[in-house]
Amino acid sequence: MKPEDLKAESERIRDEAKALAVIISTAALEERTSAILEVALRRKLVEDISKIAEDIAKLAYEREQEIRNYSINEGKEVWIMFLPAGPEDAHYDAGLMSAKFAREIAAQMDHKHPTHHVRYDSFQRLIENLKQEILEGKHDHALRTKPARAIYDFLRF
Repeated sequence: MKPEDLKAESERIRDEAKALAVIISTAALEERTSAILEVALRRKLVEDISKIAEDIAKLAYEREQEIRNYSINEGKEVWIMFLPAGPEDAHYDAGLMSAKFAREIAAQMDHKHPTHHVRYDSFQRLIENLKQEILEGKHDHALRTKPARAIYDFLRF
């Protein structure tokens, strides 16, 4: 972990602990239990999303290797795709798309099917923002959502 990431993570944990201390010292037992459960569910969802992001990073690395190793892939870039798998889950993959036409192709595919496409470098930034939003409580209504579905539902592709 980079020093700046480590510092940001420690500051986030410190702020979370301070918020919990205020809740615990001022709220009734039922409120404290509920607040602690929410924090635990947020952290679990973020942890699960991080695991998916790691899996996608591995897939993206493999696709980047394909670009480097095969001349047929020249001019292509790695894109991430999410599509629903029923009402409660989603599938994801990393693929190669022509850098010149990728945005148009992705827009057409997203319009025809309930899929979401995003360049890998943008995906990384979006995932970090999503995890922060979850920890801030902006998605508490969906804390029991499967992590791939949460990414599909909440990322603004």
